[in-house]
Amino acid sequence: MRGGGGISRCATLFFFISPSTFAHHFTTTKHNTMCSRFDQNIDVFGSNSLGYDAYSSPPIFNIGIGDAAWIIPNTAGKTVAVQAIWGMPNPWGAGLFYNARSEGDLNREDVPQYSGECGIFSKPAFRKLIVKNRCVIPVSAFYEGPKELGLKQPSRFESIEDPCFYLAGIWQETPNGKRSMAFCVITTAAIPPTASIGHHRAPMMLTADMVEDWLDENATAEELEAMMLNCWYPLDLSPTPIQPSEMKKRNSAVPLAVRTL
Repeated sequence: MRGGGGISRCATLFFFISPSTFAHHFTTTKHNTMCSRFDQNIDVFGSNSLGYDAYSSPPIFNIGIGDAAWIIPNTAGKTVAVQAIWGMPNPWGAGLFYNARSEGDLNREDVPQYSGECGIFSKPAFRKLIVKNRCVIPVSAFYEGPKELGLKQPSRFESIEDPCFYLAGIWQETPNGKRSMAFCVITTAAIPPTASIGHHRAPMMLTADMVEDWLDENATAEELEAMMLNCWYPLDLSPTPIQPSEMKKRNSAVPLAVRTL
């Protein structure tokens, strides 16, 4: 059943490595984009979160497309977290792929509770990556806005019960630079918390218990489709209005200010 599942605490530790910085490909985005900002506040992840004992960077708030972020890819049977660039180069033109619709070209009306085929398996840009190159992105919050206004009217979505949860993604190697990976966030139809602010989509979320299944290199298409159609989210996931001007503070060292009424 799609919707909130029980709260699950993280249990496994992963080793993190931090590669050096390189000049990354960046593209500007429209205000009504889908999942395009998130926080990685390591200070609230908790001692049982994935990789807690090995994080080597301070908390970062308002990470955006083209920025570096921590991801955990399924690389050669190893569960190692690295920093990768958010946004995969478009081989057919300019810009970056930063979201990948689980439904692909299907469900263009963004009907909630969608239960049809996951068209991502037939998308030329993603069909090989969804089978072989999956990853998770540990986050403490993400940002969305109403469909028409987007981040002109932003809200931060976070959970008190699950201060660390995971976004499902796909990754690929990049042809240039020392940081050799780029990633893309899987999105689904709206869940009740995002629909409550008039947003039409949601990032696919996972508990730590679900991470192993998502990263399993032997997972079948049927198993992956079941995870994409039966998405979990924290039961207490809720939006907090943010001052629109705060969205200009990319890679902030402090949390974004709440909007005052």
